[in-house]
Amino acid sequence: MLVTEQDPIEYRASVPFRLPFAKVRPESNLVSAEVEMLNEGFKIINLLNPEVTWVEGQGFVQMRARGVLEQADDGSIENIVIEPDGVLKLEDVVLRLASNNSSITGLSGTATFLRNRLRVKGMEGELFGDTGTGKVFIDGVLPIFEPMKPEDPDIDSPLKMVLENLKLNLALLYQGAAAGEIVIGGTALKPGIGGEVVLFDGTVTLPEADRPRLRITEIIQNC
Repeated sequence: MLVTEQDPIEYRASVPFRLPFAKVRPESNLVSAEVEMLNEGFKIINLLNPEVTWVEGQGFVQMRARGVLEQADDGSIENIVIEPDGVLKLEDVVLRLASNNSSITGLSGTATFLRNRLRVKGMEGELFGDTGTGKVFIDGVLPIFEPMKPEDPDIDSPLKMVLENLKLNLALLYQGAAAGEIVIGGTALKPGIGGEVVLFDGTVTLPEADRPRLRITEIIQNC
């Protein structure tokens, strides 16, 4: 697949799907796919998600998927099981976020895919934009298909996004410092997002025009 003149995306796939009107069954029900993407190939993100733009940086992804596709006599899919295996590496990547006119710069780190697990290790970058600046750290484990059970050894290492040294400038809402932690649970296909963000050393503007601004430091001291 050619997205840019440099670094084409390479992929291969075998999916033994039988159409409902076909009389001949595939010789195998094994599914396989491979994809490899490098640097400029990541600009496919710009086509798939208008909210995020890949600006520049070095990236590498190598992914393989193996599985089984089971079909009923009428051709409908009864069951499909896919197990991915691969690695994603980013170095000094710049992403532009359309929703708040900001960018994540210097994004670097590694993520691995192994069966039902996405593992992110030491990924970090810096946030710049009209609405604020700060550091972003991403680390942890997120299941891809099936959620983790209570006895799972990775249950205490969920995927987390740590926000540090944030300086926010939200017009008519808040100006000041912030820090926090966002936890992503569930699965990659059906994520659940939680966590908290703490505001401090800032000013909140209330909706009513006749009310004064409140200093966040005063609110925290009174809690």
